[in-house]
Amino acid sequence: MKKVNKLAIGTWALTALVTASLYSAHSVQAASATSTLPAASTSKAMTSTTTTATTPAVSYYTKDGVWTGVKKLNHDSVTPLIVEAEKRYVYTSTGGKTSTTDSTFSLNNKTYRYLSTDINTHAKLLAYLTETYTKQASEAYIQKYVIENNGKLAQVVSNEDSKLEFNRSTAKMISMTDTTRVYRLTVPYVKDAQPVERMLVKFELVDGLWKINTSPSALF
Repeated sequence: MKKVNKLAIGTWALTALVTASLYSAHSVQAASATSTLPAASTSKAMTSTTTTATTPAVSYYTKDGVWTGVKKLNHDSVTPLIVEAEKRYVYTSTGGKTSTTDSTFSLNNKTYRYLSTDINTHAKLLAYLTETYTKQASEAYIQKYVIENNGKLAQVVSNEDSKLEFNRSTAKMISMTDTTRVYRLTVPYVKDAQPVERMLVKFELVDGLWKINTSPSALF
């Protein structure tokens, strides 16, 4: 039977104990370093994965509110063009600026009023309407609803309000060429009081801008 070397066993046990202690200390240090990562690094990573890009809305007006026109006609840009055209029709059909509108007069048992000074000549009125309508559509409206008296334009007094909300209208293209479009417009009534109205609207490309080629009186 072999004798056990107690000194060798003691040396081996001490070496194992020291090695285990060093391994444990190293593990604790590594864990501590991992748990104390800078918070900014984590936040930056989260921010980069949650940031979304936004596309700015298309505007058809300058910062001063001046109409610039529609260069690309589609189901989105039809409505802004229609809304601006309605404003110009309402402005014209109600006489323009009240502060500069001349007195009324009677003719053929009808009461007329002169248009305000900014649209009281054929050239002024045509320039104003052709910002959104073609010349053909503008002339058709002028010839039917506007007269000239004493060198100034006038119209029958009328202040009817539209019950349709063209700002909520939607458009669907029916036909197209490079320079013309036809859209079917679906227009709801105020407070949806009645079923929607549907109408066909013609458009034409004039000098790089799309204009309505339907008389304003036929639309509004």
